[in-house]
Parts: sequence; C-alpha cells; structure tokens
Amino acid sequence: SLVEIELPDAVTTISEGAFYDCKTLSTVQMGDNVTKIGDYAFTLCKSMRHINISQSVQDIGIEAFALCGSMLDVELPDCLTHIGRGAFGGCRSITTIVIPDSIRHIKNGTFYRCYSLSDLTLGSGLVVIDKGAFCDCRSLREVLIPDSVKQVGVMAFQGCSKLFSITLPVGLKSLAEKSLKNC
Repeated sequence: SLVEIELPDAVTTISEGAFYDCKTLSTVQMGDNVTKIGDYAFTLCKSMRHINISQSVQDIGIEAFALCGSMLDVELPDCLTHIGRGAFGGCRSITTIVIPDSIRHIKNGTFYRCYSLSDLTLGSGLVVIDKGAFCDCRSLREVLIPDSVKQVGVMAFQGCSKLFSITLPVGLKSLAEKSLKNC
C-alpha cells in the first residue's frame, strides 16, 4: 500500500527490482545523488504518475519503468548516458520525451507501446535507434531524426499509425526492414 516515497540524498543506487510491482506507488522523489536506476527497479508500478529523476542519474536499467501505465511525465537528465532496453516500454500515458544529447543509442523497445507519446525530441549525440525503439507509439505525428544518426533498426517506428512526417538524416547508413511498417 506504499503510495509515495522520498529517497534521501545519501542514496546513490536504486537496485534491481527495488520497487518492482508496487501497484499503489504513485509518486517518487529522488535524492540529488542517485546515479543509477537498476534493472526492473520500478517495473509494474501501475499507479506511478510522477517521478522526479535525479539530475545526477547516468544509467537507467533494463525495463526500469516498464509497464508504468499511468506515468504522465518523465524528464531525462542531461548527464544520462545509458537507457536500458525496454526502460519505458508500455508507459502508455507518457506524452513527451526529450532524449538528451548525451545518449548515443536508444536500445530495443525503449519506448515500445508508449501509446500517448506525441512529442519526441531526439538529442544531437544519437547514433543508433534500435529495434522497436518507438514501435506502436500510436500518437507520434512527426519525427526529426538528427544528423548524427547512422542506423535505424528493424521495426523502430512500426505501428506509429499517426506518423505523417519523418525527416531522415543525409548521413543515414542503414534503414532496416519494417522500420516504418504500418505508419
């Protein structure tokens, strides 16, 4: 029946599965010194609406926030260098994502089935958009892929049924099969 948690500044790591399946957890306030959010740390926290990710977080683990279906907003810190596969998969209520310039690789299914995602900004350091990264983001209407991107993976934007405009960079080397299927 945990609803809200405020993590003190002394916490530097939120370990694997720390809050896994805490169905009633709705708000998380992180301390200023968290640098790593472990794999599955908040997976299946179905009531989570708001999370204040510390500006010191550099690493978000595999499926760390997967299936947090009520999450409305998330702000990724500028120093973030790694987002694990499926980290926000199934967060169907998120509307806006800004990928910081420090991210070079968006992994498999990172934002898979974020049905309400309509506003996406990709950072200038991005090189790879991997398999199914934004698959089934049904509300996504427009995507500007930065010039730094060299590879768009299989099914990266598959099922983005409202997508009416995508700008591909001149230096793109690989646009994989089904990357824009059913758009």
